[in-house]
Amino acid sequence: MRTLIQSIRRRREQAGLATALAVASLMTHPVWAALPTVDQPTSGGSNSNWLTTLQGYARDTGQIATLVIGFGGLAAVAYSALTSFMEYRRGKEELGEVVTKSGVGVALVMFVTFLLSIATGII
Repeated sequence: MRTLIQSIRRRREQAGLATALAVASLMTHPVWAALPTVDQPTSGGSNSNWLTTLQGYARDTGQIATLVIGFGGLAAVAYSALTSFMEYRRGKEELGEVVTKSGVGVALVMFVTFLLSIATGII
């Protein structure tokens, strides 16, 4: 008798689970219909070959990484120039040191930007 009751309970649970899955799949159908298509990478790739598509995404990722590196260099130079100017205002540095640090920093950012643009072209 106990096994009969347990089997009935299992069947009810399985039927309830199957019903819940069916309802959930019917409810998500409109959601899947409204999804946009995936954009292709800007630097190559096609719909027919997945390997070239992955290579295109890798190139795009490399370009974004070079932009992040360039921005990091610019932020570091700006921080150095501002802290140097604050030291000048406190009387710990001379104005010539501030101008020299800022000039070297700007030249360094320009050089790094040049190298990153060449690296992006190579990638």
